[in-house]
Amino acid sequence: MRINWLTIVIFFLLVGASSVYGALRVDFSQKDRAVFVDNSREVKDVVGYLVFWDMDADEGLGEPEYISYVAGKWRNGLFPISEKAFDAVVVKHLKIADKTPECPQGHRCFLGAALVPLQGKSSDIEISLYPMNFEAALERLKGQWLFATDAPYVGLDSLDEMLVPSVSQEASPIGTEEKPNSTNSEKEVPVTEKPDIYRLSGNMLLYANTAAGLFEVISLASPEAPVIKGSISIPGEIREVYELNGYYVVLSGGDTNTTILTMKLWERGIEVVDSLTLDRGFRESRRRDNLIFVVAGGRLYSEPWIMDATPKSIIDEGAIIEAVRVSGDGRLEKVDTAIIPTPPTKIAIFKDWLVTVHEPDVLDSGEILRAYPIGDPEDPIGKAREVLVNGTIPSDLHIDCRVRNGKDVLVFVARPLWSSSHEGSSLYVYDLDSGRMITALSGIAPGEELYATVFSADRAYVVTYERKDPLWVIDLSMPEEPKIVGELEVPGWSEKLFFHEDRLLAAGYMDIDSNAMRASLVSIGLFDVSNPEKPRLVSRITPFDGVVQSSYSEALYDERALNLDWNQGILAFPLETWQAGAGHWVQAIGIDKDGLEDLGHAALPFRAERTFWFDQGAYLAAFSPRELVTFKPGDGDIGTFSRIPLVTAVDMLESSREGRLVGVSVTGETVYRLYVFDTRSLIETGKADESILEDIPIPTGFSNAIIAGNGRSVLFYNLFPFRFIVYSEGAGLRGPFELEKKDEIASIPGCSMYDPLFSGELAVIPFYCYTPDSKDVLVWNDLPFYAVKIVNFSDLEKKTETGFPFITVPGKPVALDDKGRLVTVEDFRTDTGDFAVRVNLLEVSDSTISLLDTVVLDHWPSNCGGLEAVMAGDSLFIQCKGPLWYPSPMSVDSEAKGYSLKGKDAQLDELTERTVIYEVSVSDEGLMLPRRFFFDGLYSLVKVEPKSRLAIFMKDFSPFVPASSRMVAPFSQNRCVIFDLSGDEPELVGQINTNYCYDRRRLAITPDGGVFIAAGERGVAYDRCYKTN
Repeated sequence: MRINWLTIVIFFLLVGASSVYGALRVDFSQKDRAVFVDNSREVKDVVGYLVFWDMDADEGLGEPEYISYVAGKWRNGLFPISEKAFDAVVVKHLKIADKTPECPQGHRCFLGAALVPLQGKSSDIEISLYPMNFEAALERLKGQWLFATDAPYVGLDSLDEMLVPSVSQEASPIGTEEKPNSTNSEKEVPVTEKPDIYRLSGNMLLYANTAAGLFEVISLASPEAPVIKGSISIPGEIREVYELNGYYVVLSGGDTNTTILTMKLWERGIEVVDSLTLDRGFRESRRRDNLIFVVAGGRLYSEPWIMDATPKSIIDEGAIIEAVRVSGDGRLEKVDTAIIPTPPTKIAIFKDWLVTVHEPDVLDSGEILRAYPIGDPEDPIGKAREVLVNGTIPSDLHIDCRVRNGKDVLVFVARPLWSSSHEGSSLYVYDLDSGRMITALSGIAPGEELYATVFSADRAYVVTYERKDPLWVIDLSMPEEPKIVGELEVPGWSEKLFFHEDRLLAAGYMDIDSNAMRASLVSIGLFDVSNPEKPRLVSRITPFDGVVQSSYSEALYDERALNLDWNQGILAFPLETWQAGAGHWVQAIGIDKDGLEDLGHAALPFRAERTFWFDQGAYLAAFSPRELVTFKPGDGDIGTFSRIPLVTAVDMLESSREGRLVGVSVTGETVYRLYVFDTRSLIETGKADESILEDIPIPTGFSNAIIAGNGRSVLFYNLFPFRFIVYSEGAGLRGPFELEKKDEIASIPGCSMYDPLFSGELAVIPFYCYTPDSKDVLVWNDLPFYAVKIVNFSDLEKKTETGFPFITVPGKPVALDDKGRLVTVEDFRTDTGDFAVRVNLLEVSDSTISLLDTVVLDHWPSNCGGLEAVMAGDSLFIQCKGPLWYPSPMSVDSEAKGYSLKGKDAQLDELTERTVIYEVSVSDEGLMLPRRFFFDGLYSLVKVEPKSRLAIFMKDFSPFVPASSRMVAPFSQNRCVIFDLSGDEPELVGQINTNYCYDRRRLAITPDGGVFIAAGERGVAYDRCYKTN
């Protein structure tokens, strides 16, 4: 049976998407290395795959990436189980193979199964992935159903209570230790903290807006109308915020530096008080009172990244812990430095100890834990106690340091090494004064994975998972004799645990496995642990249970995203859902000793970074880098209270009439703002927010936008259902309008819809139809065809009542000219068997389309690797890109060909690729015969300025490598260049600096060669092309 190549690769293209469950499930028995499958849905005519997939295979070393099970044997390569299609029936735990291949040490390996229908869409493919080792289980791939967790936990160290960022003034600050019961009431307990991207200070929100490169202070004194009191640009990537002695402390950095700033807010704005720079890349920090422990460095660079090549440069930063004091007047001072051999992967801070965990030098060997005493003011970073861990510690919440029975005791829980994974996890107890192990409790849940851990004064609570979620209660009242005293099994598994008095809050996933639905949903549970021998589940809330099959919350991987206030009895977190009912949400839950209360959820126009309660729990807020939304919960409902933009974010740009730019903001799947900018102000100030002429909020419910080529009108639309708003210069917004149900686009069988074409008062919605199922269309055979729906905005009310006609067109619709005429392009074979391209010009009316003119592009290259059409004024530019060419051979055992040495540096010769651009003039008389432009090299046409005929291209080029180098695999990069197409030959003008050259919607070019760039959260950038060497 001949199988289209797409059916072979689509399985491996899809595994990068979000994890979901389907009807197919592949399982593996460690005991006898047998493979089993479950299938709960009958599917006819499918091709089956059973594949052992090594994500880290190096084929140059003879390591196969795919090993397929074919006719009872494992075979290198990607092949179906059999040559014939079959009907997949419902089965349960059916053994289909044994003796799977071995996974090389340190590689990520999966066992994958797929059912690919011969007829159907890619969404009909069933995929299931089983991770064969711990490294693979850390991945999050589509179809994966077994997971491990190694995500960082926040280092909160309260004695009897753990809190995430709390906005209640009565609640402890984030990461703050509560004062223990001590007879020495005069001795204050140091405050420790793991910072976050935000902090609440009274009614002020302090926000490290990483995407925008800004530190912002927002007043929430009026929840219905928050106000930005000040913002300041911060160099590098801003990541952490503290507040000390009335000063804001911000940490930022890049790969090679760390910057610490103290700032103060005045009426005139935010001013920097002091700054300190470290010459190592920033990683993260922790705080103890007025000392900030900064971890920096530890990255190694070697260029070029080619095997056996002589590196041009090697940068070995080394890693350090720098103790920085913040004085009462906001000044910064280095007080101590510790050199560490390797950068830590986990950091935890306690009253008198800073603990770091480091990866081993040898695979499948234990991690290294170092505990630094930090309680001596004369020696802020004392000599480390070093512990070789017989396993791996998942996060800093699996570590605890406190005084037990008069001694400083270190307790941590570790999962076993992969080679001994069947032995279960272990709890270790160390005397920090001597650095010696006191005892260990081994064999916790053999064969199960270690997930969440939390410590209280005399207990540890541990969650493991295989099929169910066992909660283990471990007695630490006598640290030299820890013992398991209680156990409880519940469905699903917990990623985070929070302890308060005799209650335990768990945040994790709920597995729902029924005939109707298989789902993995975010779930919150409350446990009563007042009797440690008999813990019990008090209450559980699983948002969207029975509505969607999959949900996710950042709070399960970074609990700083879960805002919990035990004193007020409230918690909130951001939530994402997929499948039907997909969207962004904020979820609110009430909590007391008797259980949990669902306070409701509210839709968000963006994916929230954080949520938090404020004003004593009366209000709730959520924010992204672009927008802040406040809510006022009440009566089981969360209603939106206010929305304010935090930055002038721009994602699409187009030049309008002289001196004006039109910009659109799109966040997630929502268009939410239209801007008109003054170009002179943008050039002079470089600030988008100071250059706004018009600021128009767009109603919710629109997922995309198109700016007309002349920049004077914008179409905002949503495809399913098709609804739209039209903006015209001078007329403002019109709409929203929506197609009647009888005219629903999704109801056209066998047709796929593309994004609309738009020009002023007209929109054309293109379709590609696979089968002739529409009774309104005359079809002469079973060949596929193109069709359009026409939307004329001059008579919107009438057309929404009568419907929009569905009309076939010759070729693929590619553009509308300024007069509203449709241009289509189609390729075909001539009588001589050569490839050719035909361009068609069509007149468009309300209900019909008529062909005006046709021109054939002869001499079309037979090896054209792609076709792209760009409309600019009255010219259509059609691009033929040459075939992709890569250096050969790909093997690491052979000499790379196609290279030469130039001087001392080894550089790649110019490739022999060629790009051809055809220009077709579109005039009142019709189509004019095309001109051709030839380019040596591989270029992608992005945009053309119609007056000056300056064109932006993305130039692909390959890396510099030595002639004798052995390559792992080729890779390419690109730069943004400008050509002048006004003459007979293209003339290279220069290049511009931007990372957005791939997207023409982000670029607006002026006749003098200036380029405005929609830079997302960073507003609008401006660049003029400069001459290249």
